[in-house]
Amino acid sequence: MDERLIVLHCISIGDIRIGWYLRPEASFKRLMQTESN
Repeated sequence: MDERLIVLHCISIGDIRIGWYLRPEASFKRLMQTESN
């Protein structure tokens, strides 16, 4: 399975901790987008 899809799935289900370990930068950017909204 594509690593990026795993991260997106983890974020979509609200478990950002797993996504953070796999791709810190992507998770951080997603968190920043969520905070700004």
